[in-house]
Amino acid sequence: MRERFKNSLILDILPIIFIIVFGEISILQWRTGVVPPILAGVVVSGTIAFMRGETLRNIEDAMGSGVKRVFPALLTVILVGLIVSSWIIGGIIPSMVYWGFKVIDFRFFVPIVMAMTGAVAIITGTSFTSIGTIGVSFIIIAKQVGIPLEITAGAIVSGAFLGDKMSPLSDTTNISAALGKTDLFEHIQYMLMDTIPAFIIAMIGFTIVGNNIAVENINMDNINGFLTEMETVFNVTPALLLIPLAVIILGIKKIPSNIVLFSSVIMGVLSSFVFQNFKTVDIMRSTILGVNQKFNDPSVTKLFARGGMNEVSGTVIIIIFIGCLVGIINECHSFDNLLNKIQHGIKSSRQLTVTVFLVSLGVGFVTGAQLLAIILPISIFLPLFEKFNLKNKNITRIVEATGTVGITLVPWSVPGIFIAGTLGVDMAKVIPYLFFPIALLVVNLFFNITEIGTSKLDNEDKEERKVKKGSIIFNIFSR
Repeated sequence: MRERFKNSLILDILPIIFIIVFGEISILQWRTGVVPPILAGVVVSGTIAFMRGETLRNIEDAMGSGVKRVFPALLTVILVGLIVSSWIIGGIIPSMVYWGFKVIDFRFFVPIVMAMTGAVAIITGTSFTSIGTIGVSFIIIAKQVGIPLEITAGAIVSGAFLGDKMSPLSDTTNISAALGKTDLFEHIQYMLMDTIPAFIIAMIGFTIVGNNIAVENINMDNINGFLTEMETVFNVTPALLLIPLAVIILGIKKIPSNIVLFSSVIMGVLSSFVFQNFKTVDIMRSTILGVNQKFNDPSVTKLFARGGMNEVSGTVIIIIFIGCLVGIINECHSFDNLLNKIQHGIKSSRQLTVTVFLVSLGVGFVTGAQLLAIILPISIFLPLFEKFNLKNKNITRIVEATGTVGITLVPWSVPGIFIAGTLGVDMAKVIPYLFFPIALLVVNLFFNITEIGTSKLDNEDKEERKVKKGSIIFNIFSR
């Protein structure tokens, strides 16, 4: 009986169907967010694993392993929550907002948002930090001047994940290159093929959208009153802008990302004591629990009531559930039968690249796990690339487009949950404005279907691989 269950394609597909159906109902009709589809996936996947012979203990252990896999994301989310609150109470984000109002031309606000967020993400190597710092500043500015938050968030996310994709310091970029057995900078250079067209398309899109926003109707009296209130509450000295610069320098120095995040929190707290006039208890309370200061202007109070553990607690819980789902799928080999059938059905190089694209996108859509959408397709399909005379960098380019960037289009993904929580937006409304992720997927799929720019193995590459294989065999027999 269990053997029949193991070979059932219907059971392989069932978790996917449940996640899609519950996702549609929960997000679009019930308005209950992403928890129901994730829990539905956990329950259905766990039940199927049990039907296929896994013990309840194994399933429980698998869920624990999955949570362990997403722990780096959990830590990052918590630290970014602390960065947001400490940078607000320390006057760093208020200074960025204040001077942003002074220098930004609001006619070009939206494309500027994408370009600046992307630059920070490239330098620091992390989209989450870019979103949680300069991204939050842009959201506050957009709120105050009446620029739609979903458009602003779309530009922030587009820039942040462009930077994450192209930065040599990014964990996803390094993982993709390492698993795909490709030189890191060769991988980055090859990604320019789809990144540049997608970037141009996105910038044109944001310029058009931005031009349709009536910036001439912005009430500068309100803005000036807001800036005066900020000057009264915070010391918005330009010296505080050196702290974001210090974070960028740490990124350039290739300091591990978690060290950079911890350092950012510490710098925020220290700036609170050095530059601001808040009581020690208010500083510590605001940093840990979130900023809850009462200012004379209610709009300032509302705008800066952000950050801390309270704001990210919901995101942390959801990521834990995602980890449980990822663990069951990965440790209990839930999709092995389905993926093996897909692998054996590939007959051409075009079919291979398109299949990798769809599988990576599908894994990201079902699990919401960025790294799984990268790791799983490479693990399954990499051996086939030599068979079809393709260089490995083809697969690393594809999974970066789908797993690193494309997953932002999934509301219940780890990045999607983080974006919604940190920027305070509804992801369902933001997705239509994710111009860069959408353009990147379209361009990448076009290149895969037409095989334009597909990198083929030449005779020199083949000989080099034969030598490597021969060396491995020699080493094995000479031990």
